[in-house]
Amino acid sequence: MHSILPLLLAFAEPPTTVTAVPKPEPEPLFARGGYFTMGLAPATTMYKNGFAPALRYDAETGFMWTRRHVRLSVGADAHILQYFGRKRPAGGVDAMLTMSWRAVYVRGGLGVMAGMPATRNLNDARPAVGGVIGIGLQTWRSNLGGRIGVDYDFRVDTMGRPIQTVLLTLRIAFG
Repeated sequence: MHSILPLLLAFAEPPTTVTAVPKPEPEPLFARGGYFTMGLAPATTMYKNGFAPALRYDAETGFMWTRRHVRLSVGADAHILQYFGRKRPAGGVDAMLTMSWRAVYVRGGLGVMAGMPATRNLNDARPAVGGVIGIGLQTWRSNLGGRIGVDYDFRVDTMGRPIQTVLLTLRIAFG
């Protein structure tokens, strides 16, 4: 019997070791990052009896969350609005929220402005509060993007007068 046991063990399979296969890391719900945009926007402020053309320069920075084709951005947009026919510019800042799906984006924000005229007299300017809404198209390649859209800016100055401005926005985005 002692001679058969080594013979049987020689033909038996060696014991196999079980190794644990590492599980892949779960995909994060949203990829996070920062962004920065610069823009130029031809604009017109409209009144009951006319309008005032202007050009707005702006820069926006903040954080964004991306999942597949959906992007949510939250940031601050500082802008300078130069009215034609007036040397002193208007300026302000808005807190912005932008939601995009594929090539379409929608944005909105609330903030303050100083120097926006409420009448055809370009020097009749007081501080104002209000916000902006916009819609447009965008494209992204890696960390560089571009946008074109239309914004509607509505403010109320300290005397209660409404100020309405329509802008055609052109932006370059990094992030």
